[in-house]
Amino acid sequence: MVVRFLLGAACALLLTLAGAGALAAEPDRTDAVRVLIDVSGSMKKTDPGNLRTPALRLLVNLLPPDSEAGVWHFAQYVNRITPVAPADGAWRRSALDAADRIHSRGLFTDIGAALDDATEDWRSPVSGERRSIILLTDGKVDISKEDGINEQARADLLAELLPRLQDAGVSVHTIALSRDADQDLMERLALGTDGEFFQVDSAEALQRIFLRLFEQTVERETVPLDGNRFSIDDSINEMTVLAFRGPEGAPARLQTPSGETFGRPGAGDNVRWFHERGYDLITVNDPEPGEWVLRADVDPDNRVMIVTDLQLRTTRLPSNLLAGERLQYAAGLTEQGELITRPDFLQVVEFNVTQRPEDANRGPRWVLRDNGMGEDEQEGDGLFTLELGQSLTEGKHTIITQAESATFEREDRQRVTVYGDPLTIREVALEDAKRLELTPALDWIDPETLQLAATVTRPDGTTRETGVPANGDGIRALPLPESGRGIPVKVEFTLAGNTDSGRRFTTALQPVSVKPLAGATEPAAEPEPEETPPEKPQANWAFIGAVVAAVNLGVFGLLGIGYLVWSNRRGKADEDAGSEDGDEQDIDRD
Repeated sequence: MVVRFLLGAACALLLTLAGAGALAAEPDRTDAVRVLIDVSGSMKKTDPGNLRTPALRLLVNLLPPDSEAGVWHFAQYVNRITPVAPADGAWRRSALDAADRIHSRGLFTDIGAALDDATEDWRSPVSGERRSIILLTDGKVDISKEDGINEQARADLLAELLPRLQDAGVSVHTIALSRDADQDLMERLALGTDGEFFQVDSAEALQRIFLRLFEQTVERETVPLDGNRFSIDDSINEMTVLAFRGPEGAPARLQTPSGETFGRPGAGDNVRWFHERGYDLITVNDPEPGEWVLRADVDPDNRVMIVTDLQLRTTRLPSNLLAGERLQYAAGLTEQGELITRPDFLQVVEFNVTQRPEDANRGPRWVLRDNGMGEDEQEGDGLFTLELGQSLTEGKHTIITQAESATFEREDRQRVTVYGDPLTIREVALEDAKRLELTPALDWIDPETLQLAATVTRPDGTTRETGVPANGDGIRALPLPESGRGIPVKVEFTLAGNTDSGRRFTTALQPVSVKPLAGATEPAAEPEPEETPPEKPQANWAFIGAVVAAVNLGVFGLLGIGYLVWSNRRGKADEDAGSEDGDEQDIDRD
């Protein structure tokens, strides 16, 4: 079971890493976007200023001509108000005219019919096409005055239409423009298709939301803005400047590298200027190379988009991730669709990636190298790679990639939402031990595909690896060894599976430390057995007395012999000493 799990996890990781290698093939991809606008009567209250119109105009003007788009109105009935076609000049004029026809007079809100009509020709995925729906509504499924009919229509949408969208590779991005909207439905549609969900209380936010969704659904080249200053190089054929404006903000103006400043009234023949409520959108053909200055309020959502053959390409990230996932991320430059690998060119370009959490102004930043070292996969292949994962904590983040040299700058932005552990973990105390119960916690994870492995570290430091299968209710139970020493048992989990949109993932859950059962103490040491002294033999006193007597006789005998020898030697020594004393006296007298 564990081997099978590890093989599955390895395959999932290889599929994730393969995204970097496929980078060079992405320029031929088509971005297809279809926009569904609620025009029911309740919109008179939620969007009294009809701010849906400038928001749609913003999206229409931002779409590049090589993308494909269409626009629908829906209420009781569904009306396609622009054809599905490439977003060229003719289509743009048609869509801008259609934006003026947005109203709030419809009856009911048939969300299911709108999604079905807009995706009727999307029945199976097409290689090289990224498909996206932007759905804006302030209500819920409402096709009848009878609640039962509405509930059934909602259930059918989730049971039948949502799986079809998943199978066709469609991402549905949803905007709930009211707290009365069916937020649960909007979120399930988005997360079930790897889309992004927004809940807003005011239509004033629509323009910025449409900008974010544009950046999620369409890949368009941009250059970085630094305090409203930006650089244009001679490879750029066209630039489009988006400048947001507050209620009291002055009209935007542009200053050219040669020092000329112009506004909307004085724009030249090569300039298209759209002055809308809340923003200015200025497109300049054949812009002068050099440093430009945007004379307007500094705003984090201001952008400069360009048309050029020198493009920055990055791995397209999922909109929704799990904390603990590891993603291989790559960036490279292309020229006329071909990946640039020339060392003399790339060695003067700096690639950097910044991760910016939604609730912070700063975040981690990395400088990428194409040297085959560290996290870079292969030296000199034109792909600058980085592994994202540990820094992606729960919440929303923007991944900003920049390529900079002395002569040009390029920028790419992607948003990701990171969710916590997909399983909830609960301790269950049994009579003499504990177990962990794990239950799926996220609706957009397919429970049938989940594979869970656990590594249990016992109090003595030894480990055990095991698979954790699900029971009939989808709950997974892991029995734990009881610690009799008062030391917690540590458990680490690795999870692999599929999201509802079909994306394969592998993630590590937060480690769990399980304390022993209450009252458990270190077991008392078993007493060592007492040693039994050997049985003393009975004494044979007669034998002992004989031995002692013999020993005494021997000792006294030896002492007597020694005394006699000593006495004899002493007498002889005295005689010799007397002779020597007489001679000595005779000599002295002479």
